Amino acid sequence: MLAVQILIDGFAISALYGLGAVGFTLMFGVSGVLNLAHGATMVVAAVTAWVVAGQLAASPWVAAVAGTAAGVIMAFATYFLVVRPIQRSKSVPPVEKEIFVLTGTLLWGIMIQETVAYFYTDTPKSVRPLIAGVMQIGGVRTPTNELLIAVICWTVIGLLWLLVHRSKAGKVLLAASINPRALTLL
Repeated sequence: MLAVQILIDGFAISALYGLGAVGFTLMFGVSGVLNLAHGATMVVAAVTAWVVAGQLAASPWVAAVAGTAAGVIMAFATYFLVVRPIQRSKSVPPVEKEIFVLTGTLLWGIMIQETVAYFYTDTPKSVRPLIAGVMQIGGVRTPTNELLIAVICWTVIGLLWLLVHRSKAGKVLLAASINPRALTLL
């Protein structure tokens, strides 16, 4: 039974980590920006969902949408406040811009995480489930919400794969990641 429980929990947790890794990889592969604040962006999304669901007493679905919106806003803030100024700076030599972006996003991520920890503590929190209930799988009780989140994550990963490998926009993304200079010339 313990092995089945570990497999089911591993499936659910790996879905979340996998989705985060896909986002990190897409960012680096396409733009060449190694964004070390990516984890902090996910923390802001999670804390926003927790605040909206818990303190504002909204439905878990509204909290999920609010968390996603907060994550998108933080991603744009990271780009416009940290990455873009470094990339456009005349005082930073071109050969050093990558390390400056790396360091800048690392520091930005630390600042975000410490700010969240200051206001909301770093004690683990949980958000109400999107779907209540428990399922029996292989003789193991598993929260329905855990499986729903895993299915959503793997579906998004699959859709991103289809976007990159089967659409015109995806072909452009692949071209940008393979040879950005040639893409610029085209």
